[in-house]
Amino acid sequence: HVLRLGHCVLNVTDFRKSEAWYKQRFGLVTSDEIALDEETALGAFMRCGRGAQYVDHHTLFLLGTGNPGFNHAAFEVSGIDDLMSGNSHLQAKGYAHEWGVGRHILGSQIFDYWRDPWGHTVEHWTDGDLFNNETPPNRQGLETLLGVQWGPPPPPTLGS
Repeated sequence: HVLRLGHCVLNVTDFRKSEAWYKQRFGLVTSDEIALDEETALGAFMRCGRGAQYVDHHTLFLLGTGNPGFNHAAFEVSGIDDLMSGNSHLQAKGYAHEWGVGRHILGSQIFDYWRDPWGHTVEHWTDGDLFNNETPPNRQGLETLLGVQWGPPPPPTLGS
């Protein structure tokens, strides 16, 4: 039972330029910025700025890959039972499994990644963190971005 499209991930040419554009036009705020080193940011998980109202950890993730493009779409499902039922269903139909089942460190979503018939990455997720204006932004490294609380490590081809 898919509830909604929960978030999208976009690969961007210039992360800081794209970040400013989305923040200025849509009022997004940073939940977690991903840093390569002390000075260089690779991307950021951004959420809707709704003041005291709690919202998803992220609605958009911008990833500065140097090449613009669609990375993946993520659909929220009703719960772990639906996520596992979807996993079994897609597996039985012979679709390409990409990563999961696991729990992300950033955002805490339980996730499962698949490829659609055209090669696009599609994520099913449930049980993510909720933030509001009292939740400060964080700065994290690549190991935290790709890390899991439990589940398999990411494949080297993730999102390619």
